[in-house]
Amino acid sequence: MKTKTRENLLGIVVLVLILLGSSEIKAQPLSETFMARDKLAHTLGGVVLYSGSRALLQRAGIRDWRANAGALVFTSVVAFGKEYMDSLDPENHTADPLDAAATIGGGILGVTISIEY
Repeated sequence: MKTKTRENLLGIVVLVLILLGSSEIKAQPLSETFMARDKLAHTLGGVVLYSGSRALLQRAGIRDWRANAGALVFTSVVAFGKEYMDSLDPENHTADPLDAAATIGGGILGVTISIEY
């Protein structure tokens, strides 16, 4: 991992820790706090999905923009698939298109982390 990529990743981790411990988030009503943390969890999940799938694609010999595109497509399919599965069980799950958007946003964030300078 190149130095700039490590610095970007470290910056994101610090930002996430600040957001999780933010008094501003804690001061909001419980439902808003849950929503903020839920979207943050989806975003982090998107970063993890993207990073893991990109690593697997690279290990398989797929490089450059193809690995980035494939990993982002995979992240998007998982995000929409999860929300679709949630919609099939409304008694136990809530399908939320913003969850899918947050997960895909995490994948896009993963793309920016993976760009080497």
